Amino acid sequence: MPEEKIKDKIELTPSVSENEQPKIGRPVEQGREISGEASVRKAAEQPAGAVTGELPADPAKNIVAAGYLVSEQKERQKKVEKILEIDLAAIYNSLTPEKKVEFKVAGERAAREITGLLAEATVQVKKIIEIIINWLKIVPGINKFFVEQEAKIKADEILKLNQKS
Repeated sequence: MPEEKIKDKIELTPSVSENEQPKIGRPVEQGREISGEASVRKAAEQPAGAVTGELPADPAKNIVAAGYLVSEQKERQKKVEKILEIDLAAIYNSLTPEKKVEFKVAGERAAREITGLLAEATVQVKKIIEIIINWLKIVPGINKFFVEQEAKIKADEILKLNQKS
């Protein structure tokens, strides 16, 4: 008798069909993600006040996995990029066009990695310094001691930035 009650309760639980829209995350349409204008159009088709389970169109309201708002994370990354480029204009201008592109791309990647490290619970200063050193090593003929000194100075500035926010 008790087993029948349990079976009744189990059968009463709703099942999720494979075609059902996800409750969180990006909207999915027949196995592919909807992005950009298609997502906005799909949201506009819904009646006012309808619960769609989709994230709001405003990116400032979307929360990323690390717990930061998207706009805050982008602002922080821009600030990190500004810190990284301090006092390097002369060095950058002396590079060849190919090295300039490589240096810029590597700098943006370094800023993203550092921003990701700052979002963690414990900031790993050694990794930040290592990322900056590897980025500065792209410059041909640069002094090793200058690179280490610049990396430490920039890491200190980045940590100050992290403490403010």
